[in-house]
Amino acid sequence: MRIAWGMRLIIGKLYEIQLCSLAFSSVFRLFFDPAGIAAIFGNVGTLLAARQPGRDLVEKLDAYLTIKEAAEFLGVSTNTLRNWGRDGKVPMHRNPINGYRLFKIDDLKKLLGEIEQSRRASDVKRKAK
Repeated sequence: MRIAWGMRLIIGKLYEIQLCSLAFSSVFRLFFDPAGIAAIFGNVGTLLAARQPGRDLVEKLDAYLTIKEAAEFLGVSTNTLRNWGRDGKVPMHRNPINGYRLFKIDDLKKLLGEIEQSRRASDVKRKAK
């Protein structure tokens, strides 16, 4: 009687393992097969499935500066940069993980170029007087 019960237990465990592996393989296929990805995520899934190796859809954090680095880059204090970001004078982004303020280097270079243009225009007006 004990042997039969033990065999049932072993067969039951093997059946559970088989079901788990079947479920795992189905989930694996669903997520790593391009058609399965598209079925779950729609257009985003199609984009992910069609993504070329080596091409990132997400921009790297290397293109951003923290508030301290951006303030040094512009030559202003961090509080000034916080105010400019809050007022919309400088485009500000947030790190999705920790919420830190981030500034794109290209945006900061563009701002410096606008400041330089403005300075040149005011110098020309002063010389004209």
